[in-house]
Amino acid sequence: LCRSVLPFGFAAIAYLLSWMGSVSCNFVSIGLKAGTLEKPLDVEFGLWNHDSLSVYNYDPTTGGSSDSSGLYLVQTCRFYSFGSSGTWKTSQVMSILVVLIGGSFLFVKALLTCGVFEMRHENAVQSVAFVLLCLFQGLTLMFLRSCKSLSELVRHMTDRNHIGTFGEVELDSNCELSSAANIAIAGTVMWFVAAVCSVDALLAERRNATSKEQSAAQESGLDEPLLI
Repeated sequence: LCRSVLPFGFAAIAYLLSWMGSVSCNFVSIGLKAGTLEKPLDVEFGLWNHDSLSVYNYDPTTGGSSDSSGLYLVQTCRFYSFGSSGTWKTSQVMSILVVLIGGSFLFVKALLTCGVFEMRHENAVQSVAFVLLCLFQGLTLMFLRSCKSLSELVRHMTDRNHIGTFGEVELDSNCELSSAANIAIAGTVMWFVAAVCSVDALLAERRNATSKEQSAAQESGLDEPLLI
């Protein structure tokens, strides 16, 4: 029972982490500095959505907008409105495969664990499935190679939303891993652990089958009449 439940438990954790990593807005970040900003900003990007920067005027006396008031910057999470690069699209496709295949397989696995029906070679099938899901989840990290495209997007946002109002804008040359990327890495590790547990269950199943065959052979040998 332990060997049948452990892979399902690790796979469920892996699926949750993979889903969280794919839908979050903070997979990678690019540092942004502008002259009068109190501290540098981390503009964050996810596989499907990104930080959007907007500059507003605020009048503290009326609580409304005023041309003579101070400026403040608002970061909101929005979906992309443009096409992505090849590696970016690959990461998105991999995240879709993990969510769809992983979710479908976990549903079937839950039914198998509850004894609703049986599947031949269950451990062999789930071992292969978890290895593939581990690979797919790991390939979502190809998004890190889209740093140049993301930097161009930040430049576009700063020009469009007048971030230069705060002074000269400077961008970091490299992307940094953010929370969602770390979650995605943890999901990859959990898929790998689930695969290892499944392989262990498969080997144990084969050892038990071999032991039963040997016991049956010995019993059948004892039943044969002795020749004198």
